[in-house]
Amino acid sequence: MSPGLYKRASVDLYEGPYWRSVSAPPPSLRDWFAALWALRLGGPRALWTLLRLWAGRSTRQRQAAAALHRERTRHRRQPRQEPLRQLAPLLFEVDAGWLTPGPADGPRLAVTVVHLLGSGEIRYSPLSGLRRLCAEQPELARCRHLVADTTHEAGAFLGADEFSIRMGHTLAPALADCPDTLVFAGLSCRARTALELRTRPVSEHDRPVEVLACAAPLRCDYALPDTVRTLAALAPHMNLMATVMARPSPLNPLLRSWLRRLFVMNTGIVLGELAMHTPQALAWFGRYTEDEPTIDICLRALRELDLLVRVSDAELRHMVAGVAARAAEAEGVRMTACWGEDDAWVPPERCAARMGDAVARQGVPEARYRIASLAASNHGIGRQRDADYGALAELFMEVCARAAAADLATGEGSAHATGG
Repeated sequence: MSPGLYKRASVDLYEGPYWRSVSAPPPSLRDWFAALWALRLGGPRALWTLLRLWAGRSTRQRQAAAALHRERTRHRRQPRQEPLRQLAPLLFEVDAGWLTPGPADGPRLAVTVVHLLGSGEIRYSPLSGLRRLCAEQPELARCRHLVADTTHEAGAFLGADEFSIRMGHTLAPALADCPDTLVFAGLSCRARTALELRTRPVSEHDRPVEVLACAAPLRCDYALPDTVRTLAALAPHMNLMATVMARPSPLNPLLRSWLRRLFVMNTGIVLGELAMHTPQALAWFGRYTEDEPTIDICLRALRELDLLVRVSDAELRHMVAGVAARAAEAEGVRMTACWGEDDAWVPPERCAARMGDAVARQGVPEARYRIASLAASNHGIGRQRDADYGALAELFMEVCARAAAADLATGEGSAHATGG
């Protein structure tokens, strides 16, 4: 796709009529021809790259896609336990009884962990890894765990700053009355969001905040994987299809079925590439694809990857500098950033170096930040199927222990803790 066409299609992606709440008549022949005409240049090329991506799948990616399709079919016959309880729009609480087979050992810690999703993830994605972390460190189950789902609003994906602002507005009302110390735990692009969200609760509620940012893409001056670039290139074309499908048509059921299969195939490729295809994760993805509107989940996943491609290195330098500057001023904020040594989606050494240079330049005390590296981990930190969760569990427990100690230091910890 030519840069000019891609730029125009990207603008249409966030301003298309699909996002206007109006009743529209059925699509006319003119609408169909307009969509086909818009696809005349970029469409064939995007389809060709997608076919190449499918043809070049590894054995693990093929197995993940096939298993995901089986789980999607199985969900129709066998309902599963629901471990999440919705507290507010886009905010869900994890059932404490689901994390551990028995009752928690001791009173609940006055710590609330807010898990932010990685690119293309669903609200169930952190659960299987969180369960393994609690098995490694049982005290993690004594914390309250929330999952912040990713918004479907198209405007949130205009830029990294815009997404963080909207996420902050979404979480602020729900967390305003939370008496616990907050821990923001984010993966991939949402790790950047966690770093930017961390000062809002301090400035508004004057309480300590911890951040665990995993695999944050803090640089973009490198070659992204073919999987990311190929799927991101489909975002403008998917918006054109959504524009047509927003109107009643006898072809809509066929298009929805095709989109669902496309989403399952592409999700399987990503899960297999990052070794995130645990049986439980596949089961939750299969359930999600059946329960949620097809066009919404496809558009959101592609927009996230598109944002990963569109962000500039200048934006990331500005973001990291702002994070370091605010960390130097906010005494109640501590942040931990970690990357996997085997990460093929971002350069871990260069991202860690950029963060280290920024905090050193701003004079952030060493007690307020930590930069760690996890051996035998890729971009799917906390989601991998066969990885050793011991080091990550220790790091997570260290963050939560500091949060609990900070809560006790304020003199309010006894009022927050409840019986286990």
